[in-house]
Amino acid sequence: MKKIKFNNESIWSPILFTIVIELAFVIIAILINFLAPSLVATVVYRLARISRTTAVSLIKSLAPPFTVLRYIIAVWFLLWLNKKWLKEPLDFGNWRWSPEVIIIGLFALLSEVYGITTTKIGFNATDLSNLCFTFGPAIFEELWFRGIVLVALVRRMKQQKLGVFWALLITSIIFGLGHVILNDQPNLQELMLQVISAAGGGFLYGALYLRSQNLFLPMLLHFANDFNAWFFNTCWEDLLPLSDVQCVVLELLVNLILGMVLIYKFKTNEELEVE
Repeated sequence: MKKIKFNNESIWSPILFTIVIELAFVIIAILINFLAPSLVATVVYRLARISRTTAVSLIKSLAPPFTVLRYIIAVWFLLWLNKKWLKEPLDFGNWRWSPEVIIIGLFALLSEVYGITTTKIGFNATDLSNLCFTFGPAIFEELWFRGIVLVALVRRMKQQKLGVFWALLITSIIFGLGHVILNDQPNLQELMLQVISAAGGGFLYGALYLRSQNLFLPMLLHFANDFNAWFFNTCWEDLLPLSDVQCVVLELLVNLILGMVLIYKFKTNEELEVE
């Protein structure tokens, strides 16, 4: 039986890195989003002698700033751990906008914002909290999965014939499975559909990042997708005569095909400089 190597140049190193970040993020979320607001409300409740109803309202009003704090801490820890461990450079400066990147990028953006209508957003406490949950994951998860883990896997698998494809696939599957944690879907089917949808989107985001060499593009698409989900809650089945399952399968196939177009004849040594 072949031994699994866990040295820093092994493909297992980025995967182990991901597990550590996932566990750290869960701990940060529990401390910042669940325990901290309750603690603050309890202290105010005891000192100011406010009613329990007022205390509950206070907890809800604290959600936006604590969510922002949650992602600030998460991003800081992610960058710190990357600096100490994988040492992957984050790329925001290159602008390799080939025709296929522009066309597929615009198509992906339009497909992500199809739910935006003339509906007015009042930006109450709930809306502000939702807005935090659109910016936070778009920045944190793209830095994590595309900026660090994907590039780390590509560098380690560059000698393999289908190295870029496998790196994208592995990263996308892990990204999809990551949506199981801290998820509030009502049933198992909805949860699995979200996991599959996230994995497909991750594949396309990763391919666009590898070709454009700019993290702003997947961040923008991720933000647009989450903004649509949080504020408009519309899906393709609202526009197409298809079921939820059929829509997710169609979305997955489209993302995989577009991603494959982007990485076709991708030359690792030329397009992803190894430092």
